[in-house]
Amino acid sequence: SWMAFLMLWADTLMTGILLSNDEVALFSIAARLAFIVGIFLTALDATVYPRLLKTAKQTPDKLRPLFWQGTLLVATLMLLSTALMALASKYLLQVFRPEYVAANQALLILLLSQLVRGLSLTFSFMFIIRKQVTHLNILLFSALVVNIIANLTLTPRFGIEGAASAGLLANLTLTTGVMVLFFQKRLLNNPD
Repeated sequence: SWMAFLMLWADTLMTGILLSNDEVALFSIAARLAFIVGIFLTALDATVYPRLLKTAKQTPDKLRPLFWQGTLLVATLMLLSTALMALASKYLLQVFRPEYVAANQALLILLLSQLVRGLSLTFSFMFIIRKQVTHLNILLFSALVVNIIANLTLTPRFGIEGAASAGLLANLTLTTGVMVLFFQKRLLNNPD
């Protein structure tokens, strides 16, 4: 999604401003590797959303079970892809250069961040399906603000791990907000 890209870009920009060139190189490699998990998320997006939308329009009584099946599918695939990337993280970093293994902790944080973001996918779709995109956009903007503030606070102190943690905090903010609002607005119920 464009917001995930924007947050990752903000992380990269902040590291460029706040850290040395060597640290920026480490973070950039870790971010690119973590974004591979985002490819799985994009594939799930292209698969799950059209089915949810079609079901919401044509057979709304079947939306609830399909939603939970889609949510389980997304959570399972995101967990598996994240775990595989985490297990292979040091090897993947060594492919670029042995010294890039220093970015392993940041990569693991970025992978967790991608997983957290992925868990909000189907919940976010329901905001779109129910035409409540304004709420979703407010949550996305809030996550971006959290990302920027956390970057300014954490990156100078903790380096690339701080930048990665800023993204994680932003995605925790987004996912928590999306899920709370999802249940509060009862988005799985038939619209009145």
